Formats: sequence, structure tokens, C-alpha cells
Amino acid sequence: MSNPRNARRGASSERGYIAVMFCLLLSGLVLFAGFAVDVGGWYAQASRIQRAADAAALAGVVYMPDLTQATTAARATATRNGFTHGGDIVVTVAAVSGNTHQLKVSIEDKKVQQYFSRIAINNPKIARASTSEYVLPVPLGSPTNTLGNQSNLDTQNLWASISGPGTDKNNGDPYSTKCGAGQTSSGSPPTCTGNTGASGEYRTTGYLYSIEVPPAGVNQTLTVQVWDAGNYERLSYANIENADQGDVNTSFELFKPTLTPLDSTTYTDSTYSLNTKCVTGTGRWIIANEANLLTYKNKFVTLCTVVVPAAGTYHLQVKSSAIPGVTDSGNGWNQFSLKATLTGATQPALFGYGDLSLFNNLQGQFGNLTANFYLAQIGQQYAGKSLTVSLFDPGDGASGTYFVNILKPGSVTTACSYGIRDATPVAANPCRIQTRTSTGTNTYNGKWLDITLTIPTTYTCSTDCWWKVRYEFNSVTLGNSPNDRTVWTAEITGDPVHLVSAS
Repeated sequence: MSNPRNARRGASSERGYIAVMFCLLLSGLVLFAGFAVDVGGWYAQASRIQRAADAAALAGVVYMPDLTQATTAARATATRNGFTHGGDIVVTVAAVSGNTHQLKVSIEDKKVQQYFSRIAINNPKIARASTSEYVLPVPLGSPTNTLGNQSNLDTQNLWASISGPGTDKNNGDPYSTKCGAGQTSSGSPPTCTGNTGASGEYRTTGYLYSIEVPPAGVNQTLTVQVWDAGNYERLSYANIENADQGDVNTSFELFKPTLTPLDSTTYTDSTYSLNTKCVTGTGRWIIANEANLLTYKNKFVTLCTVVVPAAGTYHLQVKSSAIPGVTDSGNGWNQFSLKATLTGATQPALFGYGDLSLFNNLQGQFGNLTANFYLAQIGQQYAGKSLTVSLFDPGDGASGTYFVNILKPGSVTTACSYGIRDATPVAANPCRIQTRTSTGTNTYNGKWLDITLTIPTTYTCSTDCWWKVRYEFNSVTLGNSPNDRTVWTAEITGDPVHLVSAS
């Protein structure tokens, strides 16, 4: 027979064992729970750091390649997001090797908050980084320090151009004209009449041209000149000089580089105007129609010379509306050319910014003709992306059959899809688009022709990264040499300011 005392003693031992095991298990559970609390906090902190790094990188990149300004802006943004550089918080801002349009921001918390994990981990750190990039509009129209013909004997075949605000939009300028397609104007300011309504794309800011001065140009003298700056009407439209027509008042004004090369709204801020601040030249001209003929017609005249304090991009604004002291008027178009020179061996780049307004003509020619024009400089960093080319009112003429071709560097053909804006696009390989039919129809008169091209993932370029427009003029009759008043744009598809990587 069992002893009751022994039974009670055994039960007591089991209860003691269970109690010990429970305490041990409870301690483990508490420790794991504590770790879970800390790990959850670390994940939340890592997310906050990543968001702050993303915001800081996006805020700072617009100041590149000025790393000092970029660092100031990035750290200020990190502070607004709860992470001030100093002590246990380190905000590192760095340029990206080989790409002046990228910026990397790293944020490290060197002493994250702990509760229960101190037993196993001492002073954990959390670091996150973000790399951002901005994509400026691609250079348009010229691979050199000049844009447009330099005389009536030049073979470049195009002139920079701007129309008066009372010009019919069908003549090829959607931005400088108040009048819609098919409208005419009268009076000052112009009153547009017709049945198609005012131009919805009209703007008072005209056109911008960039003058990019490299580091080799620092402390040298930059000279900006304009050929045939005023509007002086010629008798012949197609074959004489640059074929100015009608009335146009024109303003030229040069602006020094801004602190934010991405923000185009600052480019023409009065703070940066070189009006009255040039070593020679006035920095701004306001030339009334047919005014100062002996001063400007058929010659280069210096708008401004200035000593370059630092590398950067100067901007030249040309406009025919909202000119100080001048009432909007004019229903013609003024052609001109630009040149920028430095006193040293290295010369600046000069190109259209955002869009290029031009007039091209092949003087006194007929038969079957071709003409190549520089469209856009597309660097190899855009491999795998899409390029959108838009041509307004392209390929009009008085006789013959016309085609527009888009060519890769080296004048290599490529495939594309194209169509009138908002219409269903059509595929073409090669990218050869008829703009004038044998029956005399100008297909894109007063319309945008949108062309989409895929840049191959294998795309590379070195000394020549320029894509071109090739015009074909077939069966042109004597006395009807080709000419075209048009506006071109080219852009890489996507948000110009974006994150490249986050980690």
C-alpha cells in the first residue's frame, strides 16, 4: 500500500519543477517580447530615416553640380523631417561619380532607442541612403557655340525665329501667337478674328537659349552676339537672306546662372538679369519693328560681354510679347542667329532650351533635295528610355512631296510611332513621315506631329550624341525653293526629378 506522505512529497516536487520551468519560459517570452518591441521600433525608425533621405536627396539635387548648396538644402530638408545633422545623427551628402545630375544622401542614427534588447545588442545603428537625379531638357538645335546661319551664305539652313503676337498660328509658332489657326489680326494690341478661336498655347515668355560655360571658361570673358537682331522685311520670302515678314517687336535679354539649374522659373528672374551689368553691351535690347537698321541688319552685334566667375549656364530670353514699355503688336516673324564665345580655347555650348523655334530654307534650290538639322543631344545615360519628339506645323511648302525623318547619331535610321497629337499613333520603320502630298496637302498644317522613339538598352555614343531631323523635298519646282516655319521639342519621358535608388 502506498504511503500518503510520499505521494504528497512527489506532488510538491512536481509543482516546484513546473514553477521553475514556468519562470524560465516566462523570462524567455518576456525577452522575446522585448526584442519584438525594439525590432518593431527599429523598423519604424528605419522607415522614417528612409523617407527623410528620399526627401533630402530630391531637395538637394536641384542645386547640383554645386555640392555646397546641395548639402545645405538636403540637410535642411532632413531637419524638417526630424533628423538634424550632428551628434548621433549623421547626414552625409555626396556627388555621384561620373554623373553631375545625381546626388546621394545617407542618414545614420548611431544610437537608436532600446528597451529590452540591451542584454544581447549594444548600441545598434540604422542607416539608410537615397540617390536622386534630375533630367534637364535635352539640348536642341546646335552642337557648337553658334545657333543659326551666320550669314546669307551659310549652309546650316536654319535661323532661330520668333513670331509677333498677332500672327496666325498656322504660320508655325504655337507659343508666341495669340491668334488661333486660320485667324488674322488687326490693331495694337492685336485683335484676332476668324472661326477657330485664340491660340490656347500662347505665352508671353517667348523662347530661351542656354549658353553652357564649362569649368575651363572660369575667369574668361564671355561674349554673346546676335546676327540680324531686328526685324527687317525682305521682298522675297524663300530666297533672300532670312526672310523676315510682317511686323515684329523683339526683346533680347541675357541672364546669369541661377542657384537652382533645374528650376526654369528662376532663369529669367530680374535678380539674375545682366541688363546694364555687362562689361560691354547693354545686356538687354528692345528693338522695334524695322528700327535701328544700320545698327543691327546683316551683322553681328554684341549684346553683352561679362567675366565668368564660375561654371554654369547663362540664359538668353527672346520674346515679342510683354516687352517693357511696348504695346503688344505685330503679325510677322523675325529670324536671327546667335553666337557665344570665350577668350580661351574651350568654347561654350549654345542650344535651344525646352523648345526650338526656327525657320529653315534652302535658298534658290529645286528638284529633289535633302537637308539635315540637329535636333537633340541624347546622352548614353538615357539608354532604355523613351524619347518624345514633337514638331509643330512641319514640312509645309508650295510644291513637291515632302518627308520628315528622325535619325540616330551617325545618321542611322530608327523605328518610331507617330501621329497628330491625341490621335492613334502609327508605327514606322524607318521613321520616315510624309508631311506634304503630291496633291498639295500639307498634312500637319497648324498641328503638332508627335513622334515616340525607344532608345535601345544597348545605346552608346561618345563624340556624337546628336539625333537629327532629315527633310526630303522631292519634285520641287523652280522658284518654289523649300522653307518651313516650325517649332521643335524633344524630351526624355518621365519625371525630371526622381529617385534612382534607395537602400
